[in-house]
Amino acid sequence: MSEDSKQTTNSNEDSFTNLLKFRGAPPSASAEIYAHESRKSNELLSLGGPKGASVSVLPPPQSISGERIDFFSRSAFPPAASFASGFKHSQIGSSKETVEKKPTIPDESLELPNRPQLVVRTHFEVQRALYETPFKLVTFVSKLLPTFDSIDFSDFIIEDSVWHGKHIHGATCSYFDLFLYSDRKSGNYILEVNKTKGDSKPFVQFFKSLKALFIPETVPQKQQPLLNFGTLSCSPITDEEYLQGLQPIFRMAFAQNYEARVEAAKMLCDLFHQKQTQLQVPEVVAACVKSVEKLLDDGEFPDVRQFAIMALSSMIDVVDEYKTAAIQSDRILSVVMKTVVDQPKLPTMNFDTIQIRRECGKVLGSLALYNVNELTSRIIKLVDLNGWKSELEKVEDKKLILQRDRFLSELRKAEASFA
Repeated sequence: MSEDSKQTTNSNEDSFTNLLKFRGAPPSASAEIYAHESRKSNELLSLGGPKGASVSVLPPPQSISGERIDFFSRSAFPPAASFASGFKHSQIGSSKETVEKKPTIPDESLELPNRPQLVVRTHFEVQRALYETPFKLVTFVSKLLPTFDSIDFSDFIIEDSVWHGKHIHGATCSYFDLFLYSDRKSGNYILEVNKTKGDSKPFVQFFKSLKALFIPETVPQKQQPLLNFGTLSCSPITDEEYLQGLQPIFRMAFAQNYEARVEAAKMLCDLFHQKQTQLQVPEVVAACVKSVEKLLDDGEFPDVRQFAIMALSSMIDVVDEYKTAAIQSDRILSVVMKTVVDQPKLPTMNFDTIQIRRECGKVLGSLALYNVNELTSRIIKLVDLNGWKSELEKVEDKKLILQRDRFLSELRKAEASFA
C-alpha cells in the first residue's frame, strides 16, 4: 500500500469511529470493511476503519456472458424465512441483532445514551424539568404512542434507546424509529424520529403531531392554499376498454421482477379504494382475484404479500362477487388463516405484522357475515378447525380480539347448524 493510501486510512479512523457511535455502537466494535480491488492497480481501495477490524476484499465486478444482472429477480435473493422477517429488509443500516433484541422493562435506574454527534433534522428537545428521570419520560412516551391509531410501535428497547414504528394503510407504508437521548451539555432530553423506509407523508405527520404535544406552537403556521382540480370530462369507456386498461397491472402481478409485483399490489390497493362500477364486471372480477392470489403466493418478499393482503381487504368490500370468489379460493383462505395467527416469536417484532393480521381478521369477519356456512365448510377442508381456533384464542391485540370474537360468534352459529 502506498504512503498516500496509509495516510488516507489513518485519517478515516476517527470518522469511522464516530459513525459507530452514531447509533450507540462501542468504538471498539469490530467492523467488516468491504472494498473492491482496483481494476487499474493492485492497491486496496479501503473505506477506512478502526485498528484490528477485519477486511473482506471483494473481486472487481465481472459481467456474465455480457448479460445484465437483474438484482430484483427471484434468483437474485434467497427466500424469506417468514412474513415477519420483512422488517429486517426495512431497517436500513440496522443489523438483525439490533432489530430482534428483546425489550426489557425499564426502571428508575434507566440511563440514556448521550446525544450523538449527528442527528437528523426531525428531532426536538424535551425539558428535563418536566420529567425528572429518564424512566418517567420513557413511561410517558410509551403510554402516548398507542394513542396514534394509524401507527403501531414496539416496546421501548433499552439497549438501543428506541421505539420502532410502522404505519400501513392501503398502498401507503412507512417505517421509522423514535430514539431517545440525553444531552449532556443542556441537560435536556432529545427525541429523534428517523424514517428508515417507505413513504414520507405519514412520517412527517407523526413527527409534527408528536412535537406539538411536547412543544405547542406559539405562532400559528400559515395554511397552504388547497389546489382543487375538478374532474376532467371524458366520454364513458366500455367494459372491454376498462379491462384492457387494467392489463398492465395484471401482467405486473405475474412479473419476475420484485419491484413490479410490489407496485402491482399497491395499484390494486388504490384501484379497490375507488370502487368503480366496472369492477363488478365478471371478467374484471376474475382477473383481479387471480392477480391477488398470485401476489399472496409470493413467499420471497414480505412487502409483496403485505400489500396483497391490504388489497384483498379492500377488494372484498367492493361487491359481493369478490366475497364469493374469496370464499371459494383455497389460496386466499389459507394465507389469511395462517397470517392472522402468525404471532412473531419476539415481542419486538409485533408492531411489524399486527396491522396485517388485523386486516386478515377483518377479511374473515366480512366473509363470515356474508356466508358463514360455506366459509365454515371450506375452512374445515383446509385446516384442523379446533386446532386453528385454539391458536386464534391466543391473540393479545385488543383490536384483533374484537374481530376474532365477532368471527367466532358467527362460526359457532354455523357449527351448530352442522351438528
